Amino acid sequence: MNSKALSPRSVAAMLCVLTALCVPANAALNKVLSENQHTLNVRVGDSFAVSLHANAGTGYTWKQKNADTLSTSCNKSIAVNQTTRMGGPMVVTFTCHATAPGTALLTFYYLRPWEKKPARTRTFTVKVTR
Repeated sequence: MNSKALSPRSVAAMLCVLTALCVPANAALNKVLSENQHTLNVRVGDSFAVSLHANAGTGYTWKQKNADTLSTSCNKSIAVNQTTRMGGPMVVTFTCHATAPGTALLTFYYLRPWEKKPARTRTFTVKVTR
């Protein structure tokens, strides 16, 4: 039997595919909020992603402040290394689903679990229509 270790990129690609399979069939993830875009318009039933940059191995992680709002729900889905070196830059993605009409403010903190003050805060506005 020939066994080879999978590269980090291969593992990340497989996780992306598996994560996409968990999204409802009618929901396209073609809408992505990133750190330089702060507003998104979606319809009820749409899924979208929030992508945030991080550094692996530093102890910092992204946490969502207001995890459950009336208009959206989000789950931290995947972290993908942007390089093959350990501890390098990565992107953390939250997969979100628009559940009801309204405006949601999604706030994310970049912090270490044992620290109270976040190193970074990102807030996004999501407007959900029927």
